[in-house]
Amino acid sequence: MANIPASQVDSQLAIALEKIEEVVVAMLSETSGVPLQTIKSFRTVLTNVCSGADLISWLMKHLRIYSREEALCLARTIASHGYIHTVPDCKLTAKDDATSHRFQNQYFWPSACNEVTVHNYAVYLCKRMISNKSRLQLDEWELEVFTKLRRQLEKRWDLIYMEADAKYKVEKKKDKAQKRINETQERAFWNLHRPPPGAKNVLEADIKKVRMDENGFGPRHGKARVSLQLAAAKMSEDALNHALDDAMRKVDDIRQLFLKQRIKSSSAAESLIKKTSQYATYDPLLTTPTPSNPWISDDNAFWQDNNKKAVPPQKQVRRWCFSLDDLLSDPQGTMIFLKYLEKEFSAENLRFWLAVEEFKYCPLSSINSTAKEILRDYIGNNAVYPINVDQRAVELVNERMLAPNHSTFDPAQNQIYTLMKTDTYKRFLKSENYLSLLRDTPQSRRGIVDAIKGWRSPNK
Repeated sequence: MANIPASQVDSQLAIALEKIEEVVVAMLSETSGVPLQTIKSFRTVLTNVCSGADLISWLMKHLRIYSREEALCLARTIASHGYIHTVPDCKLTAKDDATSHRFQNQYFWPSACNEVTVHNYAVYLCKRMISNKSRLQLDEWELEVFTKLRRQLEKRWDLIYMEADAKYKVEKKKDKAQKRINETQERAFWNLHRPPPGAKNVLEADIKKVRMDENGFGPRHGKARVSLQLAAAKMSEDALNHALDDAMRKVDDIRQLFLKQRIKSSSAAESLIKKTSQYATYDPLLTTPTPSNPWISDDNAFWQDNNKKAVPPQKQVRRWCFSLDDLLSDPQGTMIFLKYLEKEFSAENLRFWLAVEEFKYCPLSSINSTAKEILRDYIGNNAVYPINVDQRAVELVNERMLAPNHSTFDPAQNQIYTLMKTDTYKRFLKSENYLSLLRDTPQSRRGIVDAIKGWRSPNK
């Protein structure tokens, strides 16, 4: 590793190249290395080559690798760094079959070569253009690079051409077999330093990422891959059922997303404008509240109404018909709604809802006692004021009572809220209790004041 540039010393790449070269030197040993052979076929002779199967077998035997997949991954890592290439296509990869492979000359090793320049690459491409042999013709992407380099180095192109022509004449005088070896090794060398489009440049990429195969395992992680496969094979039936349940649950969630109703942006904008217009008159920043604020005006109507426990004004009453939430958020509206439910013999629904709302903000020290009181008063066949909920909600509440918290009664409360919203709330808006407030006559005022005075607290 003495020829490695100073910028690469103590780097991850230098350490990786050093370890790879130790393996390659052992593979090139005349006594115990990979067996090299000469393959003759019609009009071609391949010298100093080995099959991919022999390459993998040698790695398994001498490096104590027990999986051909792991050995193949290591061979591909060695090839991707420019030490092995296939013949005759000169690709930097390895195959576990009868494909011919050739070791790169030590002169072309990444640790032995000096800095690679654009001038050297231009000379190489120009030399291949001078030759009229089909095996030395440039690929399409190499032609594009050749054209760009010719425009870029236009002032020095004559010198480049002369240098390429001189090298071509020298190599032409060499032995035919040795000349073909030099051609393939030089081409593999430039495939490493100037890789084709889409290929990784391992000399510039992170060595840890380059060594990962398509499954995310590196050459040292073959045992981890095998252990994961064995674990999956030995997975118990319960674990498989659990995994299947999780997958079905995810499928149901995705199906619900597809079934979820969606509205157009124009419709959403119209709804937003409608709601804003509806609540604009109740916004104290946009309209003057009635009665006016006595702290910033001379009007004492606010204090007088509070002392007399007056009936809410029509503006406040009209807001109750917007939604059930608007009605229950107003204390006076809640009182009148409860008085109406007492006439319908369903006041326990609202009392339960109010009790659960208060329970959500109770201190942790009193959660158990308060939850037991609510359960005793409203839920179950033996409850004092039983509410109208289904058996499933009762079972959920009883399960949560084993470790009560602020959301213990949510299943039952949601059902009660839906029941009031779809049934009793609509009838309340059509009842005399509500319509008399809208008429705002002296008789209706007296009746409502009496109703408010006679209202009983939900806690009693």
